[in-house]
Amino acid sequence: MTPPRLHDGIRLVSTRSAVSCARLFVEHTLDKWGTYTIIREAVRQVHDLVTMAVAATGITEDRSAWAELPRIEFITVRVLGFETGIRIEVWDSAPNLPVLAETAGSDIRHTRGDSSADEDGRAEQGAVRRGAYPTPRGRVVWAELSLVPQRRAPPPSPGEFHRDPDSGHENVEARCGG
Repeated sequence: MTPPRLHDGIRLVSTRSAVSCARLFVEHTLDKWGTYTIIREAVRQVHDLVTMAVAATGITEDRSAWAELPRIEFITVRVLGFETGIRIEVWDSAPNLPVLAETAGSDIRHTRGDSSADEDGRAEQGAVRRGAYPTPRGRVVWAELSLVPQRRAPPPSPGEFHRDPDSGHENVEARCGG
């Protein structure tokens, strides 16, 4: 992976308020970088990632006094800017890797968020890829968002015979034109 062209980060106490602080941080950072087209999806992703971090390591109930907290854990949110996209990383002290939405274990999938394809089969900016990896002191959970429209395979023509690559079975609907 090439080094990021831009980067910024923030360290937060792992409490419920970290979620809104991380959302504001990502929104401000991406606005400052001029990556307006993916701000909404990036804020959605950081919300999910920080919510997972707080649930795994933080204090989820409301408390008014810091002295009453049984322990204070921190999370770090980093935003890395690359030529073709951004990466949001949330570092925490949880010992186990999370099960990500639409992802089990190390199976990392591409998800679409709000994006959709246009008439030419190009997906909009904001394609999302998520994953996680362990660190000596916990884990990093990340999401990557593309700034470049991605090409999607065109749908099969009516009556075209093909096999579903996941199951190996023929797609009867495509073969029958329905």
